[in-house]
Amino acid sequence: MSILVSIIIPVYNGEKFIKETIESCLNQTFLDSLEILIIDDCSKDNSMQIIKQFDSSGHIKIIQNIDNLGLMKSNNKAVLRARGKYLLFLGHDDCLVNNHVEVMIKESNDQTAIVHCNSNLIDAEGKIFGRGHHDIKQQVRNYFINYFLSLGNVIHSTGTLIQRSYFEQVGGWDEGYKNYGEWLLWCRLACVGKVKYTTKVRALYRKHSTNITNTFTEPEVKKELHTYALVCRSEAMKCIRNPLVLWSIKVLNHARDKKV
Repeated sequence: MSILVSIIIPVYNGEKFIKETIESCLNQTFLDSLEILIIDDCSKDNSMQIIKQFDSSGHIKIIQNIDNLGLMKSNNKAVLRARGKYLLFLGHDDCLVNNHVEVMIKESNDQTAIVHCNSNLIDAEGKIFGRGHHDIKQQVRNYFINYFLSLGNVIHSTGTLIQRSYFEQVGGWDEGYKNYGEWLLWCRLACVGKVKYTTKVRALYRKHSTNITNTFTEPEVKKELHTYALVCRSEAMKCIRNPLVLWSIKVLNHARDKKV
């Protein structure tokens, strides 16, 4: 059977959780139609030793960066080696329930650029303690996706399925931002294809002390993120033609920027 989905797992010092992440991918009901590309970005821990334990599975490709490239360049590098019609990027600490890929494929069609879903929040031990979003709110946001993306990142990346042709059309991950770029990618994809939200499956997003999002409160990072947000909002607004809607977005964002 041909490869339909490429799961890409960028890794940096992920020894604590990477085994569980890989196993959740190998337990997929759609396993014969997917490949798993693991790209290690010069980890300084035992990540590679753990990853190599799965080398004989037949479904895994291992890529090792010679230099630390950061998340966005690593993701794009892995895509060049990928064969799937669809791409699914997964954090080295996150997991998928065993029918995740199968459900997401069934929710997509040729006009769909993104299929996204909710997440159950898990702790360091893998126990569920909450939910990422409220489903009804996400359904409303998705119906007016360009509007809401012009205000903030409303698409939860964990488990999101991206159609490769649309990904390539928008140029992939923007490498101007080393370790984040999801919001900007969603804005660009939403301008070229449909975005679908499904409640039929939930990914498993791990919250723990070493999440990269924990650094977002640092002064220098906050300053960089503010500049990044301006770019994302501008990209999302390119797809909105209603003058009244554009005016309301500018007012809301101006009020938000004054608080930064």
